Amino acid sequence: GSIDLKIELENKDPVTNELDLSARIEYLKKKNRLLFYGLLEHDTKKPEGQSEVKTKDESTFNIDYNRYFDAQKEYFIVGVAGLEHDGMRQIEHRRYGAGGIGYRFIDDKSKWIDIALGLGGVNEKFTNYDEDLYTAIYTNAEALYTFKNGVFVRGTVRYMPSVLHDRAAWLFRAGVSVTVPISQSFAFRFALTDVDDNNPSPEIGNNKLTTDIGVSFVF
Repeated sequence: GSIDLKIELENKDPVTNELDLSARIEYLKKKNRLLFYGLLEHDTKKPEGQSEVKTKDESTFNIDYNRYFDAQKEYFIVGVAGLEHDGMRQIEHRRYGAGGIGYRFIDDKSKWIDIALGLGGVNEKFTNYDEDLYTAIYTNAEALYTFKNGVFVRGTVRYMPSVLHDRAAWLFRAGVSVTVPISQSFAFRFALTDVDDNNPSPEIGNNKLTTDIGVSFVF
């Protein structure tokens, strides 16, 4: 697993406070794999003589569970659940869950590719818009490659388009990260994340691209 923590306090004008925390924890035991990902970001800015305003208000929690049919870990059952909030993008809440079946192309601790297909549902509420609920096809791909020097690259793509819905709706998440070990407990990490969904607010838009560079505590 890995934990990233960033706390920044600036007493200049404007006064800026930042708290960013993310964690990725993976648990493996025999034929079971449980993956938890959490993200908390809360940033504020207070110009002199003005009220404090939020510049970032975001939280994400995801749980993925895989149950493998055999020791080779080729075929597996998958279940996922997620909860998201992003005040700056006017997402009061988004909840989703899905289940399906997956296949692992390469069973190796240093490199593998997982794909999964299933069915799920999404419930979301945007500020000043009606709550929406739709059924979605669940597709997911995840890959890992580890170099001989210990550097590893991880990539994920998750896409949940709506089916039998009165309007186009979808949930798309993609990310790639490069982790360079510094010591046994710390690593340098670069991550690129793309979030795309059917945000009904024209001034917000559907897409958000985030780049993070920092140091992770690895265990």
